Amino acid sequence: MLLASQDPVAIDSVGMDFLNSFCPRTMWSCADNYLHEMALADNPPSGTVYQPDGSRLSSQGTHEHWNNSTNRQYSRNLGTGNGIELVTIPQGSQMTSLQGWRLAHLGTVENAGAAADAADFEGDGVPNLLEFAFGLDPRRHDAAGLPRPAQSGGQFGFDLVEPSGMQGIAYGADISEDLVHWTPVADGGAGTSHSFRVSMSSVARLFMRQTVSVP
Repeated sequence: MLLASQDPVAIDSVGMDFLNSFCPRTMWSCADNYLHEMALADNPPSGTVYQPDGSRLSSQGTHEHWNNSTNRQYSRNLGTGNGIELVTIPQGSQMTSLQGWRLAHLGTVENAGAAADAADFEGDGVPNLLEFAFGLDPRRHDAAGLPRPAQSGGQFGFDLVEPSGMQGIAYGADISEDLVHWTPVADGGAGTSHSFRVSMSSVARLFMRQTVSVP
């Protein structure tokens, strides 16, 4: 069994629950005291003032115990809070790049809720799937990192290079003269480089939109 988390308090909480379920006796009553102290570092049960650098510590992470050793569900699994969510990867299975990205950035492998491909987790106008496809962070307002179509030399369009290691994404672009009717643009790039460009010689104005999809 391998546990992974970006929250040091949460992973210790889960690890303690597993250890307690494996042991023939109930966990010692004080074994998780340090987790209570860390999760409530700004107002810990012991009353200790933790200020290693001169300023009082804030919470160091999330601590809670699962509902039981059979279902192994925490508040986010149960939909009762924003605490821990335990995601199990079945033995022998392999996550896709997109699932691994969701787990790393959004805490779940599921294409649902705030982590769904079409959802906009942080509200910057960029759906999660676009954030993944262009190597952005779904927890930051970083829409400026998207390729921007521009006119140059009588052509309108943009070029892009896939983020390193990208898998499972098809890149594309559409053009429109009226924002109603859209036509796909041929990709003039090769390999991990893409080029979507069209001539402006016969039109007064042109709109272009980026598209990404999971084949």
